[in-house]
Amino acid sequence: MLSPTVTAESITSPPPKNVIIKSADMKDELQKEAVNIAISAFENNSVEKDVAEHIKKEFDKRHGPT
Repeated sequence: MLSPTVTAESITSPPPKNVIIKSADMKDELQKEAVNIAISAFENNSVEKDVAEHIKKEFDKRHGPT
């Protein structure tokens, strides 16, 4: 009987994120940036309000406030 191989990468790597973009009116590069910012927001915050605040602050920092 073979046991599963455990590597340092499999221990330290988070599972892949499943992101579904249903509709978007932005360039592919900006979509990827938005997804990465959103993933970071969800990883670092557990409250919806904090997630939204993180996303807004990051976009404001990178692209200027609205």
